[in-house]
Amino acid sequence: MSEIVVTPDGKDAEHGVVAIPDGDYTYRFRYHSGKEQRRATRLFDKEPGTVEWIRTQLRPEDVFYDVGANVGVYSILAGCRMSPQGRVYCFEPHIPNAASLLENIFLNNIQDRAQLINLPLTAKDGFDQFNYFSMLPGSSTSQLGRTVSELEEFTPVCSEIKYGIAVDTLVDNGLIKKPDMIKIDVDGLELLVLAGMKRLLHSEGKPRSVQCEISGDNRDEIVGFFAEAGYALKKKHWTKAGMDSMASGETKGEYPFYYAIFDAER
Repeated sequence: MSEIVVTPDGKDAEHGVVAIPDGDYTYRFRYHSGKEQRRATRLFDKEPGTVEWIRTQLRPEDVFYDVGANVGVYSILAGCRMSPQGRVYCFEPHIPNAASLLENIFLNNIQDRAQLINLPLTAKDGFDQFNYFSMLPGSSTSQLGRTVSELEEFTPVCSEIKYGIAVDTLVDNGLIKKPDMIKIDVDGLELLVLAGMKRLLHSEGKPRSVQCEISGDNRDEIVGFFAEAGYALKKKHWTKAGMDSMASGETKGEYPFYYAIFDAER
């Protein structure tokens, strides 16, 4: 594989473009901070299991939901592999992240198959406070309706009023197509997002594969939710940080945060 190329804007090292070759594809990401640049350059390193899942399971005509898309590294990975008949819906409520995601969609020329949805997903439709952990593009942890992320309390740097919406509402109103694959990574709000797509996951023609982040406090509920909807747990994988922690012996047993892939039992 060719090397990743980072091209700053002139002498400004904090702004530029990252180009990542991947066989027949080259993914491009604009960055506005070191944090955003690292998100791009670690595409293959941070969550290798997610990359493998998309590479091996996504079909050119699929509909893919990227829930918690951030600046879009996995949205771009998916969108570049799709035909014009495919669709990527990029759910990202954090405004600086969403702005960067839009830039990356156009930079990769996939605007005909990738659409941003700048709304938080939740169980029931309605307004609530969206609390920003950070305003930097590439940051995570911001939350709708609470100030706890993956068991850790945080003090918001600011907040705004946002309308949270359920996936079922969007699908039932014909605003988005039903998905073939879904990736969910929302820093501890996964059960609320899942509750808002319960009809979808129990319906005919439901998605064939869903990847969901698991935390120590929601594992049993999430596994049970998918089992009730007719899904089987096929695989677990960890971030590089989680794998390093287990390899060093720092974690006794499994690292508590991981990604679970559930496939529909047909």
